Amino acid sequence: PYILVISDGSTDETYSAANKAKANVIQLPINFGQCVAYRTAYKIAIKLKFKYFVHLDADGQYSPEEINKIVKPLINGNANFVSGSRLKGEYEEKLAINKIVRTLGLFFFNIVLTILLRTKITDSASGFRSISIELLSKLNFNQEQFHSSELLIEAIGKKAKFIEVPVTFNKRNSGKSKK
Repeated sequence: PYILVISDGSTDETYSAANKAKANVIQLPINFGQCVAYRTAYKIAIKLKFKYFVHLDADGQYSPEEINKIVKPLINGNANFVSGSRLKGEYEEKLAINKIVRTLGLFFFNIVLTILLRTKITDSASGFRSISIELLSKLNFNQEQFHSSELLIEAIGKKAKFIEVPVTFNKRNSGKSKK
């Protein structure tokens, strides 16, 4: 596997830790945001002609050990876009009182996207997804925010063979959510 880390202007040890782990690392000079980081990685994967692309947020909330769950449906031809769903899987802070507004917001957006896309969405904000490069190369991204929703709308709008699989969603072990 080709491991690429996009360090989006991070001020922690992301860059040096990724280098030490022998990952390919791109250090963006300032924090451009998640959308730019993902689009940078997408362009590289398309340019290098990979077959599949997996992304997971680097805040420790997703378990890299579960990458097989996200990739297997692509390899088997059951999907060309797979999203990890914390609501179908294990969710460490599902009922945490201090997360209730975020949880309610997630449920709301899941319902809105399910209606708009006519596809059942249980986790519209997943940071753990895989997609075929063939499909990814057909998608257009314009938003500076809401990358997760834009990816769903673009891919499903282009008739992606989409599925969600259960994944573990851990308590954040680094960084702070902007939400």
